[in-house]
Amino acid sequence: MRPRTAIALGCVAVVTAVTVLAFTRSGQHLSREIGLSADPPFSAALSGALYGARTLRDEEGAADVAYLTADAPLTARVQAKDASAVARVLVRVDGRVQATRAARCPAGRCPTRLVARFDPRVVAGGVGRHRVQVLAGAPGRAAPVVVRTFDVQVGHVGPPVEEIEPRRTGMPTVLELNAPRPTLDNVVRRAAAGGLLARLLGSSHLLLRERGQTTPVATVLADVRPTRRDVTAVLPQPGGEEPVRMHARALRDVLIDVDLRRQAVIAVQPGPASSMASWTPVSNPGAGRAKSEDEKPVTTFTALHPPRLRQLSVTGPEFFAEDGDPTLRRDGRDWPVSLIFAGAATVPKVKAALRAVGLVRRGHPRSLGYRLPDSDLLRFDGDRGLKQPCDADATDLHVRLYAPTATDRFVDPEYGSVVLGTVHLDHVDGCGTGPSLYGFSERAEGRLAGLLATRLGWQVRADALAVGNAEPLRRDAVSAGHVWLADGAATVVTVP
Repeated sequence: MRPRTAIALGCVAVVTAVTVLAFTRSGQHLSREIGLSADPPFSAALSGALYGARTLRDEEGAADVAYLTADAPLTARVQAKDASAVARVLVRVDGRVQATRAARCPAGRCPTRLVARFDPRVVAGGVGRHRVQVLAGAPGRAAPVVVRTFDVQVGHVGPPVEEIEPRRTGMPTVLELNAPRPTLDNVVRRAAAGGLLARLLGSSHLLLRERGQTTPVATVLADVRPTRRDVTAVLPQPGGEEPVRMHARALRDVLIDVDLRRQAVIAVQPGPASSMASWTPVSNPGAGRAKSEDEKPVTTFTALHPPRLRQLSVTGPEFFAEDGDPTLRRDGRDWPVSLIFAGAATVPKVKAALRAVGLVRRGHPRSLGYRLPDSDLLRFDGDRGLKQPCDADATDLHVRLYAPTATDRFVDPEYGSVVLGTVHLDHVDGCGTGPSLYGFSERAEGRLAGLLATRLGWQVRADALAVGNAEPLRRDAVSAGHVWLADGAATVVTVP
């Protein structure tokens, strides 16, 4: 693990800026920093660890932030305009002046440029957002004016680095998601031969695809062959929820929960490729009609492993293997990183391409932790992502893209200009009828890879890079509608 700097990440870290830049960057993001008047009498270039930890926002408003657990230095290089002079520079935190640096003004002649270094006391202000302002004053009694303003976040003091893996940990595991599980498979096959599943399937049969590995309840995702149409059934639901009366226009796949101790099927739901005509709780018909406006974070979800940093190349940037809440907690994860856009990728370029192939809606933001090779500061980049319109089965692809907000890309010595991505399916998310399901990342990854290859002609290498975020098929322990499924290998897409 690298030596710690004055900026340590708290256990509640959120999302921050990437590189220390002078005034603006090519693009739009940094020019939106607040605190600049239309024609200020001074300009200022800021640097130092405190400025490097400032909060940035992308063009859609998603934050890129880091949390401080220790105070950090700030340097301001203030330049006077219009043949004026700089008499003093001040730093103010949350409206209170903390320090002033006066210029040397021999014979009353002050310089036109002043470099001032500060160590603002920010952490003592407590956990949360704090506003830092740099002010400058001209000679005389005129009040100083605000030259630059930025926000920083303070997190809980703690030793989070112990929760992060060393820089290289060997080759991560890649799962075979379709591997047979004899005990689980036999329970499903018996149920399909007689009983609930038999009545549901009629003359169709099940093709078992992905199998879960959890106990005592495991989940199977199976295709229905051939598609069963216009079928009605009463289905037991996961988590002990009341049974539901289903009328399916097209039943193409099913999620089946199996209690391995009882050797019995305990819940059945249509999968993300199925289309429902109605979905009505048996004892409360009105409860089944509620619709979601978008995937909203009602809780956090738990990945199999603690958050860990991975690398594309030995000297490249590090990133978390899953996105989710901007924290180091295991129960803040959401979806696995399964897309590496390489070559000449930038966030705007990839988003423009996704819009061109039909991903035109926006979703709810999540964040991805990362650390650059020349920095010890762990940051989190936020993105709302892009979604397709719902298809005939009430399912859409939802892709989120991550890179430092200040540059809109990572730079990796082996993969070039890089953007990281997560992708999942949203089923009955503000459209259609039936149970809302989110996830199935492995299937979503394959669907998006095919779209990019056929519609854009981009080079796609499926499962080309082991990332170490494998998740066998399972419902999340907190939310049955959050379905994990990932083999732990990311598809590499070369962006021309």
